Amino acid sequence: MREFGCDGCYPEAVPGAWHEYIRSFETVANLVEDSHWVVSVWRCTTCKQRFVYVWTEFVDWEGGNDPTYRTVVPIDDKEAAAITKRGGDVDTDYLGALGKDRRHLIYDIPLRADPRFMWREGPLVVTPGY
Repeated sequence: MREFGCDGCYPEAVPGAWHEYIRSFETVANLVEDSHWVVSVWRCTTCKQRFVYVWTEFVDWEGGNDPTYRTVVPIDDKEAAAITKRGGDVDTDYLGALGKDRRHLIYDIPLRADPRFMWREGPLVVTPGY
């Protein structure tokens, strides 16, 4: 695994709560800001490590508790430049492949299932919401 970040933005243990964790970041670039899909580049306010943040919501049209998925993946300067250069023309395959050699934090609230807040390793699925 590659080394990234500091204890605030890339700790060994899962952070205590999502809302506490994201206070460590500032937004560098908003690439997609859709009502069901967000892609941004974030930076740790302490160590300046960059991350790509992906939020997806899938409307189920039934119960009102739509499933949502958040992923925070650390990225290096070259990756940040490549992602930012594309702007809103996001390459979902490229973003998904970023997870293959680094851990990334997920906060998932699936439909009719318990929320998951954990570190994961390996490629991730990046799909625009609807």
